[in-house]
Amino acid sequence: MEPRLAAITFVRNGVRLGYPFIESIRSVLSIVDEFVVVVGESEDGTLDAVRSIGDPKIRVVESVWNTSVPNGFVYAQQTMLALFQTRARWVLSIQGDEVVHEDDLPKIQAAIDAADEDPRVEALTFEYLHFYGRPDILGKGTRWYRREVRLLRNSKRFVVPSDAQCYTIIDRTRRMRYPNARPSGARMFHYGWLRPTEAHLAKALAISAMWGGKIVPAKPYSQVDHRALGAFSGTHPLVAHAWLATVANRDFAPDADYKPSMRDHRFRVKDFLERVLCADFSRKHFHALGPVR
Repeated sequence: MEPRLAAITFVRNGVRLGYPFIESIRSVLSIVDEFVVVVGESEDGTLDAVRSIGDPKIRVVESVWNTSVPNGFVYAQQTMLALFQTRARWVLSIQGDEVVHEDDLPKIQAAIDAADEDPRVEALTFEYLHFYGRPDILGKGTRWYRREVRLLRNSKRFVVPSDAQCYTIIDRTRRMRYPNARPSGARMFHYGWLRPTEAHLAKALAISAMWGGKIVPAKPYSQVDHRALGAFSGTHPLVAHAWLATVANRDFAPDADYKPSMRDHRFRVKDFLERVLCADFSRKHFHALGPVR
């Protein structure tokens, strides 16, 4: 009997780069039938850390990254390698800096139940919470993607473009299109901008080969438009509490002397128009389905 729900992820040097990849895996382990973890060749104990979880649902696939492909496409390669390892009807794709709240696990299961009854649904989306600099600060506005496909109906021909942020489907004419999706009702806690400052800077050097070889130093967290940030007063996933207390960055404050760039000003204009027009101008990598007929 085929599994109903599998999870997939990929990671390489996750310990050195400060990713909460163990917390990410643990956050959804209780609701999946299997979890495929593609571990790239690492020098920091990442493989041992994954294996130390010790859950029989986890299946480790070791890989070697081709860092010569440009624009972060190796992330897409690793995601597809994981996706092609499972026959589950539904696949939850979660990245090493993303964690699901325990309150949302029943919502994921209920959304899959509902989608099973509607063949039009090819994918399900998550609402994104992008934390920045400190666990009590969120990214806000149109510069941050608000929702993204993370649950896939595995009978479709999904492929991963670019740097693995989103998914596309190859249709009958061999053209790629975004999937038809409904909201899952669940949130994705994105902690990529909460990693320690040293790890944040180290990642910029580590990925330079994957973005054309040009080394572009990462900007300090403080170099940000304060209007792109807001307060967070909710609760974090329990599984992430220890990481947030001992690893995550906490000494952040926006630089009061930061001069907004032209890009910042464009986002400010978009945010203003959203408020005036009651519209949503954020980028969407899916086609939202209408009401059930």
